[in-house]
Amino acid sequence: TCALPISHITVTTQPGTGVNGAALSRQPVVKAYDANENLDTNYVGTITATVGATYPDGSAVPSHNTAVADGGVATFDGLTLTGKVGDYTLYFNGLQTDQDPTDNVDPAAFTQVESTPSFKLTPAAATHITVTTQPGTGVNGAALSRQPVVKAYDANEKIGRAHV
Repeated sequence: TCALPISHITVTTQPGTGVNGAALSRQPVVKAYDANENLDTNYVGTITATVGATYPDGSAVPSHNTAVADGGVATFDGLTLTGKVGDYTLYFNGLQTDQDPTDNVDPAAFTQVESTPSFKLTPAAATHITVTTQPGTGVNGAALSRQPVVKAYDANEKIGRAHV
């Protein structure tokens, strides 16, 4: 019998929550399947995670964002997001590493697969604070003429919304 070509990749373990600059609490697992939904244990390739934000002004940079499939299974190790706190979605793309023309691989199969649902990137613990507006003068029992503003930053120099 002839093996079926790979038809798609699927996220079988969704990413866990993330703290800014730290590895996701649960690392994603992506598997390669044929058209009959059989795991392709011969698939050897690199799966890459990219980031999409669920709001337009959000941005995050992934690190440790590739995993090599072994027996059709790619398990990420240390996938980390650093960036703006908010809701994110990861997208996965499979790339065939061996380009043997006799391989029974459909190049169109490697389309992006969205990980759903989206997950939260939360602020890291504050490591330092900065006074961004100095206090104004004051009179005993009255509000200061200018109120101070203090911001908390994490190790990645991101302002944590939970800390402001």
